[in-house]
Amino acid sequence: MAEVTVTLKANGPEGQPREQDTSAEWDKIDWRAQEGQVRRLRQRIFKASQEGDWPKVRNLQKLMVRHEALLFSDGGGRPRSLRRRSGGVKLEEA
Repeated sequence: MAEVTVTLKANGPEGQPREQDTSAEWDKIDWRAQEGQVRRLRQRIFKASQEGDWPKVRNLQKLMVRHEALLFSDGGGRPRSLRRRSGGVKLEEA
């Protein structure tokens, strides 16, 4: 029977060392501005739903999801299509 070892790796660019201290990157984000953008988007979604404009509600919700995805993802320098397909955990056979 073949022996299989499992190695957990974080998502990110291959062949480049991962920085140990990513807190410096988090400190660079202007959180007050980001919270303001989210607040305004939520207000627009609420207003559109009160008016019954469901296509606009859907589009604004998608905009909200894209905004959060851009803010909280590292991207890893890979094309969007490859980032989308990454599973998060890599299994390697020894």
